[in-house]
Amino acid sequence: MENSTKFKLANGMMSALLVAPVFATATTALAQETDNEPTSEPEQVVVYENDFSENPDADPALVSSGDAVLEWFNDFEINGEVESGVWVTNRVNDYDGIDISFDEIGLEEGLEYSIHVSGYIAEGEEIPEDTSVNIETVNGYTWLTNPTAETGIFELEASYTAFGENDEAFRIKTNEAGIGMEFAVTNVLITTDAPADDEDTVDDDADTDDPTSPEDPVEDDGNDVEDPVEDKGDEEASDEDSPESELSILFSNDFTENTQAATSAGPTFQHQAGFNDGQGALYVGNREANWNGVDFSFAEMGMEYGYEYNVTIRGYVDSEVAVPSGAEAWLQVPEEDYPLLAQTAFVAGEEFVLEDTFIFNNPDYTRFRAQSNEAGAAVPFYITEIVVEWDENQTPLEDEVPDPDAPAAEVFTFIDFENGELNGFTARGDNETVTVTDADNYTEGGQYSLLTTGRTQDWNGPALRVEDYINLGQEYQISARVKTDAEASTTFRLSTQVNQGDVASYNTVASTTMSADDGWVHLQGTYRYSSLGGGYVTIYVETGGGSLADFYIDDINFVELDSEPADVQLDLAPIKDVYADEFLIGNAINMAELEGDRLTLLDHHHNLVTTENAMKPDYAYNSAREFDFADQNRLVERISEEGFLLHGHVLVWHQQSPEWLHSDANGSPLPEAEARANMQRHIREVMTNFGDSVYSWDVVNEALAGDWGNPENWESQLRDTGWLRALGPDYIYEAFSYARQVADELGMPEMVLYYNDYNDHIQGKARTMYYMIRDINDRWAAENPEEERKLISGVGMQGHYSINLNPDLVKQSIERFEQLDIEIGITELDVTTLTENEYVEAEWNRQGYVYARLFQIFREHSDSINRVTFWGLNDASSWRSERFPLLFDGRLQAKPAYYAVVDPDGFLENYEEAEIEANSSYAVYGTPVVNAEIDDIWNDAPVMNISRFQTAWQGAIGTGRALWDENNLYVLFQVADGNLDVSAENPWEQDSVEAFINETGEPTLSYIDGVGQYRVNYENFATFNPSAYSDGFDSAARVLGSGYVVEMAIPWKYITPQAGHTLGFDMQINDGVDGARQAAAAWNDLTGQGFQDPSVFGNLTLVNDMGDVDHEDDAVVINEGEEVEVLPGQTIVVDGQLISITMPSDLPLGTSIIVNILDGETVPELVNEEGQLLTAAGDIIDVELILPEGEEDYEGDFVLTLGIDNDFVEEDVTIYYYNEEESIWENVGGEVTDNTISVIVPGFSIYGVFVAVEDEDSEDPADPTDPADPADPADPTDPADPADPADPADPADPTDPTDPTDPADPTDPTDPTDPADPADPADPSDLGDTDTDVDSDDDETGEQLPQTATAVWTIGLIGLVGMASGLGMHFLCKKK
Repeated sequence: MENSTKFKLANGMMSALLVAPVFATATTALAQETDNEPTSEPEQVVVYENDFSENPDADPALVSSGDAVLEWFNDFEINGEVESGVWVTNRVNDYDGIDISFDEIGLEEGLEYSIHVSGYIAEGEEIPEDTSVNIETVNGYTWLTNPTAETGIFELEASYTAFGENDEAFRIKTNEAGIGMEFAVTNVLITTDAPADDEDTVDDDADTDDPTSPEDPVEDDGNDVEDPVEDKGDEEASDEDSPESELSILFSNDFTENTQAATSAGPTFQHQAGFNDGQGALYVGNREANWNGVDFSFAEMGMEYGYEYNVTIRGYVDSEVAVPSGAEAWLQVPEEDYPLLAQTAFVAGEEFVLEDTFIFNNPDYTRFRAQSNEAGAAVPFYITEIVVEWDENQTPLEDEVPDPDAPAAEVFTFIDFENGELNGFTARGDNETVTVTDADNYTEGGQYSLLTTGRTQDWNGPALRVEDYINLGQEYQISARVKTDAEASTTFRLSTQVNQGDVASYNTVASTTMSADDGWVHLQGTYRYSSLGGGYVTIYVETGGGSLADFYIDDINFVELDSEPADVQLDLAPIKDVYADEFLIGNAINMAELEGDRLTLLDHHHNLVTTENAMKPDYAYNSAREFDFADQNRLVERISEEGFLLHGHVLVWHQQSPEWLHSDANGSPLPEAEARANMQRHIREVMTNFGDSVYSWDVVNEALAGDWGNPENWESQLRDTGWLRALGPDYIYEAFSYARQVADELGMPEMVLYYNDYNDHIQGKARTMYYMIRDINDRWAAENPEEERKLISGVGMQGHYSINLNPDLVKQSIERFEQLDIEIGITELDVTTLTENEYVEAEWNRQGYVYARLFQIFREHSDSINRVTFWGLNDASSWRSERFPLLFDGRLQAKPAYYAVVDPDGFLENYEEAEIEANSSYAVYGTPVVNAEIDDIWNDAPVMNISRFQTAWQGAIGTGRALWDENNLYVLFQVADGNLDVSAENPWEQDSVEAFINETGEPTLSYIDGVGQYRVNYENFATFNPSAYSDGFDSAARVLGSGYVVEMAIPWKYITPQAGHTLGFDMQINDGVDGARQAAAAWNDLTGQGFQDPSVFGNLTLVNDMGDVDHEDDAVVINEGEEVEVLPGQTIVVDGQLISITMPSDLPLGTSIIVNILDGETVPELVNEEGQLLTAAGDIIDVELILPEGEEDYEGDFVLTLGIDNDFVEEDVTIYYYNEEESIWENVGGEVTDNTISVIVPGFSIYGVFVAVEDEDSEDPADPTDPADPADPADPTDPADPADPADPADPADPTDPTDPTDPADPTDPTDPTDPADPADPADPSDLGDTDTDVDSDDDETGEQLPQTATAVWTIGLIGLVGMASGLGMHFLCKKK
């Protein structure tokens, strides 16, 4: 061959190499197109068909729904043809129609079904505007199709994959606009694909796109090594590691066949199945507001809280639409903070696309909404497709299991607002304002604090997110300084919220009653976090009793304690096992009780739960007044997973219920028919949603509130509520009747329906409850003679008691209710102590006594009692936490009450009754001006807190003081109440105060001469018992911004007063709300019987001044770190310690004290003024004395007593005082008595018991304060500490400047999708990757090309080289 020919041949071959990859690529594409060509339609199998040629009464699969009546016909002419079918009549609800049962027609899980319905709407039938005929699922309530209703023949076509959540049937009906419209159904056909002859069961995890999967092997061609199909499979496998293949489609809908997951927002959309060459669409017309559009349900699309999703929504605007300038399509979440996810311009005649990467990190979110901005509010548009993709292997954001390898929580930085910033604080509500101000300040040497104003609810206030500072399972000390300018005494609470939305829990950490006179008050308490609430935890300050007072906070701290872990005592006998043969044991829960240690304790002792808040009426609706059960369903699902029975609480109630259900915007009752329809709709939707997940229901709660004077006339004792005003007394009967109807329709005829109420031990109320239930059940029996069931089939005794309870009163009530022959439930049991925020051993033992007697009684009547439910898991989570009402303490440890419950007989055998003393105080001699202006003379009288609630409900509280002279006893009330009401007919149900006086001071069980009751409301209207005691009485009242003040001058009736005389005395505050008394609080009496029984009064001693009072016997036991108000001459003792302090006799009134115990490792350097080293030999304390305004420079003779350690009792110990100015310990001496040492001091700082070390040169090798010790484990600034918050490489540092996480949540430390952190332990793609062929740099950046692309590029490169070589050779040849 000639050389030129050889060169040409070589040149051609090289050129071919260049063309080869292009040809190969095109061939591959053609092959793929061939593979994707549609196959023939599979054969359809008829699952169910009914042409109504025969009467459908014999068809068990087809039944009427709601109130619908089905009328069969077989001779009706439609368009010239004689047809058979059923008329659907009596349609008073949108859901009245035809149901087709899944069970009866044999639908199978996972199969897809086609539904075809033929029907007819008669000519002349009035069709309301926007009416559509629907097929929907029951009980998932997903619309499968909803074409616009028109007269004549209609066809409904839909597809459905079995089974959707809670689905049990198909329903043929109309939308709400079509209520009343009658229609006929003439044919129903349901089909599914026939199975292929060679069809095998496919593993869910199989890669159905891979032609080489084991289920479908490729025929062996004898060339295993170079089999190109196998090579293709390898390439696909390697693609799994690439970002493009991590996402899979979770949900998609092009609306060709159905409208699954879509609901209308505003005007009803039109489903257009044939919108564009078979492409379906949802048409949104008649838009009048920007929010009108289409909602897509997270639940129906399978989206779960805590995961990241990619959402794409496509739409279209008709070409003839006039689009205003600036009009945009928006993708938004229409809840909570309404985040805008995507936006794009509307263009007539063009498609629009809305795309977003969405992290489902707020449990209150339930749906996407496709809508517009304000400029596009009237633009009609189509939605043609929605696609939701996700990485199904991702780790969810919510992970409540402590990770031992996870970085430690951040260290909280003390907040004093001296930087002039909010420091993360925000308002909890929508109306209040939180601002940094220099109007007041607590910080020493500081200027600023945080002020909250404009509050419209008592829960409004400042809140701070703290989840980033929490190590799961640890206990934290939470503290804040609080101050108010309100004159009336107000309860302030420092609390913590765990989780958000309907599943949140709210826990009081510390509380106090205070007013402007108290200045800055220290709130401090502890809380152990067993849950991080899905990444949402706050601390906040609020008020109680409806007070809307403005207030300041300052010096906020949140410190992890080195406390023992809260191990659940699993060796204790489970309460549910102890009473397994008698009744169920329940508890009230939120989501936090279903995690960690709290779940362990709950599961150990209980077999039934009641949701504390989530199933109350308020929580069933979103802000648009639409039903929204997303949060509740998550909670119920968790309850079911843990195997608990669930009692439903509550369907109809006046509290925590939307007012618009029964009242208009002005508070007037709705028309009776509208209110009744609202009540019935609520009952049906709620009961249907929860279905058989609920074991029993509270139908009506707390409907009674009277004086119990005439129990048989129970209608006169009904609480004045919106339901009563709209529907009259019959609303109770109607609620139970309708709930019974719904339960029967849901297939739950044995459902027990409860009436539930509190103060069941008060016999007047128990009798009223008895007559009401008896009369309603008698009426039901008369109207339904065939019924053997009771309408009200259960009575709930809430059981909110105190340790003053006489348990025999509970026994009487149980025996009375047993006569009704219905089930009894003890539904909300707790027993409070008397003393707030203070452990008193005698009270805890008395609490055990009450629980023991109650469970003896419950066991005796176990044939009638179905369940006993405690209202809270432990004291820290109780709604009455300040009085320790439950069986387990704040650390989940058993109290005496637990042992009383599991062995009541044994507990009572060893119980010794300790007398619980009545409250005692003093009236100081002096004569005020009775004008409600609070003269200075009142400052001489001690304060009495009026905060012992006599009812289960808490409300208004306040304080009182007393003065006296020869003519009168003077009583001052300062009440905190932000919602004043005198609309009740009975004066004791109005906002008012009462003084009870037994002048004789002698014990008596009834009103005798000298015993009187004096009541004044905030408008200064007075009433008396006996009425003759009105002679000479004087009073004045003044309303404040956050409550009111009342002064009384009560003339002496029976005695000539003199110093030293002790009266029987009590004070009470009545809290009226909406025409009824919601709560009553007293200074002493917890029984509520003071109006007829003077034995429940406290004691008031007349004195000339407080200097005459000897407080030596009034020693008060306090807790370490607790702020306590102290009196002149009083002694305080720190609980469990030898530490005591006796106050000077001239101590200013209103002084408070805090004692903190220190250890030798945390105090300043132990060197005295002589240079000697000191060794701790006993107690070391830091005492803070909080003096009233104007008395800050006070000094007096305080007697300080400290304990001596046993090892140093024989040593020469002494008390030292730490001089902060000189930074030295100064010897102040002390007198030793046995194992204590006492000294008189003028004021307080740090004091301790020490011995001086003689050898100054000696060095204690164990000295923990050695500044040279580089390994000090407590040193938070150790440069080697990996948790150093300043460490920029800390993977938990949410301020990492390279963190490209979701800008909507820049502080989320648990984001598993962080692309900038290759070491993120939550990234599942980082684990187990053994592919050694991939460059590590590419792995880190995530920029590796797919291997198919790499192969094509390589071949192309070879072609280029070949072409260059060929050209070179060609030119060389020509040259030659």
